[in-house]
Amino acid sequence: MMKHCTRFFLPLLLLCLSLVAFALVAGAAVETGSCGDNLTYALDTETGVLTISGTGSMSGYQTMPWEADSVHTLVLEEGVTSICAAAFRDCVNLTSVTLPSSLSYIGFYAFDGCTGLTAVNIADLNHWASFSFAEADANPLTYAHHLYLNGEIVTDLALSDGLYSIGANVFSGGTDFVSLTIPKSVKYINNGAFFGCTNLSEIQIDAENAYFTVENNVLFDRNMTTLICAAPAAAYGSYTVPSTVTSIGEGAFYECKGLSDIVLPTGIKFIGRQAFSGTAWHDAQPDGVVYAGNCAIDYKGVMPVDADIVLADGTVAITDGAFNGQKNMKSIHIPASVTNCGYMAFANCNVQAVYITDIVAWCNIRFGRASGGKSVLDSPLRGAELYPNDKLVTDLVIPDGVSHIGAWAFNGCTSLENISIPASVTSMGSDAFTGTPYVQSQPDGMIYVDKWAVDSKGDFSDSTSLVLKAGTVGIAGSAFTFADWIYDAVIPASVVYIGKYAFESCSNLSDITILNPNCNICDDPGGFPFPDTTTIHGYAGSTAETYAETYGNPFVALQTPVRVTGDADGDGAITVSDALLVLRTLIGGGAADEYTDMNGDGELSLLDIVLILRSINA
Repeated sequence: MMKHCTRFFLPLLLLCLSLVAFALVAGAAVETGSCGDNLTYALDTETGVLTISGTGSMSGYQTMPWEADSVHTLVLEEGVTSICAAAFRDCVNLTSVTLPSSLSYIGFYAFDGCTGLTAVNIADLNHWASFSFAEADANPLTYAHHLYLNGEIVTDLALSDGLYSIGANVFSGGTDFVSLTIPKSVKYINNGAFFGCTNLSEIQIDAENAYFTVENNVLFDRNMTTLICAAPAAAYGSYTVPSTVTSIGEGAFYECKGLSDIVLPTGIKFIGRQAFSGTAWHDAQPDGVVYAGNCAIDYKGVMPVDADIVLADGTVAITDGAFNGQKNMKSIHIPASVTNCGYMAFANCNVQAVYITDIVAWCNIRFGRASGGKSVLDSPLRGAELYPNDKLVTDLVIPDGVSHIGAWAFNGCTSLENISIPASVTSMGSDAFTGTPYVQSQPDGMIYVDKWAVDSKGDFSDSTSLVLKAGTVGIAGSAFTFADWIYDAVIPASVVYIGKYAFESCSNLSDITILNPNCNICDDPGGFPFPDTTTIHGYAGSTAETYAETYGNPFVALQTPVRVTGDADGDGAITVSDALLVLRTLIGGGAADEYTDMNGDGELSLLDIVLILRSINA
């Protein structure tokens, strides 16, 4: 009997042990963990399937817990709302991505370098169309080229009514699309939305759409001032851009292989990245700087080492990405006729010298995309010396009569040791002098260029209030971006301008008081100076009230003059007259108040006068 039991028991035992071993091996093949506050991941290391589930956003930047080359298939389940920056960067073995309708954001470079991608799977075409990608490398379709809607490959890009905006770079690289239909509800089409859709042969738009129009399979805004894109498969022969057009979008004629000639009007100011690359016209251009009309669009061929590039007289624009990556460029000559310099025009370059003929014209160049945005890689001056009329400038004197200094105008210029700004300047863009030796040499604290507040540096942990130097006339764009030490601020009556993004991301700024009723508060739409939760205090009928009403900030009307510490006369600025008033109060035996008791000891003394004078000169 025992022999019979053993005969049946041993095989059963071996089977059980085999099952246990299999389970252990199978379990070991799945890696799990957290990739967000409420998100988990499971990576099957044998199949390469990475599944992310839960609710909310992914966290981190370039710190994902999985090995990049181990991911072959990505599945995000419903509930996941965002993909963080660089999450799947260089996942070269990734072939398929499935994204949920709950997803609302994909970060910078999220799919950068995913060269093996062949499929992006979605469940809602309009939802996908509403995405905006800051860069094409954030979009998996750029590499995959094939978009699948509920398992079916998309060839007819038929967007349905209810879609409000088509996002930047959202269909970039979609080579299966042969037709595009835009519904009447669409009001915005963002930069590069159809870049690289090389097989498009037909573009249609709902007759009731009030914002866009199509002529000969070329898409324009309704006023025909912006040419958005052509259908590459339908473009051939010579094309004359309508005289009303002033801006041509990113990749507008990209890979229009049949386009043999292009005629541009004189009013063109902006041309997007690779607008004419891959056309028969571009292929026929000689090596060197290529011009489309009066715009320098790129450099064709291999640039010689230590090249000295001279742009043609009459050039009005340098387009997006025109010289991106041209590391052999040593110097460039830019004529006074240039009014616009595009996004990333000089990114990844090693320019050492910039030659110009007119400081006034340079101050008014607009750097960046036609649609706006923030970048410090648009100007060739970053890391270079400036030579007006062939003479190195170390002491920059902005000529009297200049009213505006543009964003990034002198950003990173290595030769500027001193800077002088005339009283005629009434507005200044973001980071105009950031990175210059003059700004870098300033001590910790508020950084000024003449009477303009341009930045701050150092430890402000003991501060909660922003106090500007007496006589401050303006706050440059981005001057206090991310200054989370500012809880409140009083902008004195002397300030005539508050720039774009001046207090952007100042998360603790609860109150700001603006004492100049005519202060120019960001004359560039879309560049909001204040967080939308900041309460704005100002006079009834002032520009402060208008701004608050326009952008939804809480507003409190001032009834009496507002003073800050040291402001004895209540004019909103600390001046020598305040020190004199304190002196008179001392002589007359007057008591201190919170505005004039600078050292907070409850009494007026000569020390308070000294502190007021120091504040004036700070």
